[in-house]
Amino acid sequence: MKNPNREDKSAASALACPKRKTLSPPEGGATRPEDRVPAGVKLAWSAGSVFENIMVNAICAWVMPIFNLGFLVNPVWLGWGQAVPRILDAFVDPIYGYWSDNARTRWGRRRPWMLGSALFGTLAFILLWFPQPGWRSEAVFAWFLAFSILCYQAYGMYAISFNALGMELSPDYNERTRVQAWRFAFLTVSGLLLNSAYKMSFSPFFQIGMPSGAPRPEIYGIRGVALLFGAIVLVSALCPVLFCRERAAQPRCKEPGEPGDIRLADAFRYTFSNRIFLHFLAILSFGIFGSLVLPFHVYLVIFYVCGGDKAAGASFVFYNAVVSTVIGLASVPLIQWMATRFGKRTMLLIGQCVLVPGSLATWFLFTPKMPWLFMLYNLIGAVSLGGLLMIYNSVIGDICDLDEIRTRQRREGMYNAVVSLVIKGAFSLNTVIFGYMLAFSGFDQSAKVQSVEAMGTLRAIVMLFPAAMGAAAAVLLWLFPLNRARSLRVRAILERRRGRLTPVL
Repeated sequence: MKNPNREDKSAASALACPKRKTLSPPEGGATRPEDRVPAGVKLAWSAGSVFENIMVNAICAWVMPIFNLGFLVNPVWLGWGQAVPRILDAFVDPIYGYWSDNARTRWGRRRPWMLGSALFGTLAFILLWFPQPGWRSEAVFAWFLAFSILCYQAYGMYAISFNALGMELSPDYNERTRVQAWRFAFLTVSGLLLNSAYKMSFSPFFQIGMPSGAPRPEIYGIRGVALLFGAIVLVSALCPVLFCRERAAQPRCKEPGEPGDIRLADAFRYTFSNRIFLHFLAILSFGIFGSLVLPFHVYLVIFYVCGGDKAAGASFVFYNAVVSTVIGLASVPLIQWMATRFGKRTMLLIGQCVLVPGSLATWFLFTPKMPWLFMLYNLIGAVSLGGLLMIYNSVIGDICDLDEIRTRQRREGMYNAVVSLVIKGAFSLNTVIFGYMLAFSGFDQSAKVQSVEAMGTLRAIVMLFPAAMGAAAAVLLWLFPLNRARSLRVRAILERRRGRLTPVL
């Protein structure tokens, strides 16, 4: 095989391929009718993001309120307990990606993996929240660790194939962003569900098996909540499996003596040799590191804004989730318009530039004098982190086009696996740092009222850390070389090489 690191920028290499009917490249970035994804397909595929979001983020959002404040498990243990499953999952993801790219079944490359992981993951997710209240902390932690490993394995297998399927729905620069906008809308709504769960756990309706007068009712309430969420994630995961039709793998144009497939080791090496991809991974990593402080928001709301009242704090977290959902949904058309009008890189750069002053303002937004004021941070998050979550998969799709020129393969699965590896590695580091930061601050998990020093330390972390990460991401975005013009040139080369989209299975 020729060197995959040298980009084929000429149309001459396309002459080696069999002749096919050729479509002219899109004029000025306009989306051709055949590149548009029907609304029903967008809806069905985007529904799968509810499974993707809840499976991973429910653990992040609920673990500290339930296992730290409820079961009184050491926060440092829980930090490592969240990191280890993600590290294990991250190193298995490239294998899942390779399998997904190279699977050949009558149901396609992606959907069989999605079906199996959806069924297995739903069961593991429900059981995760059923440790017995009378157990020792070590036993509760072991239960959490075992079932979180199973959850993350199921999530990884599903998410890689799910996101690869989404990238394949259209080859168009702007249509990919529109598809991801639908996904972000589902992510936003499911985020409201996630943030309402802690409040729901205090409701007697969900408190399965709770004896009268139990001091920590939330550890019983989360059981009923988990059953409800299990039904939701299963239905959402099956929507793209049942209602989305895959495109067949693009037939390759082989050169003399060239092997038919890329081996796993070579696929991994080629992916990590793509400098533009590595550049974007660095941007994505800084964006994720900036989200490290989000769990601290719950602690500040409960122990600083609400003076240690967990029920009142849970209510504020729920109301904040409602406001966040409204703002997030309202921001979808704006972010989509800016990304299609000015380009994805510019939209992401604006988001990170907004994050820096917005994070510095949190020192004044979290205050017991005006408890509702902290909800203004949602305006910042909608543009910064929300924009990143909405657009990054679309950018990876453009990078996959560039990779096809080099390797003559469609490898969305492997690219998603490497993205997943980096994201999970960053989140793993986040969770470990979070546990140590919480211990360093002087926070006492058994005390209702926290010290002034502990709250001051948490407030400083929430203010400074995201600002620093946002500034670093903004610098890298300014230097990012894959803009709209280059993406359209890549698309034109691919159109001349292979003529048209691959058929739908």
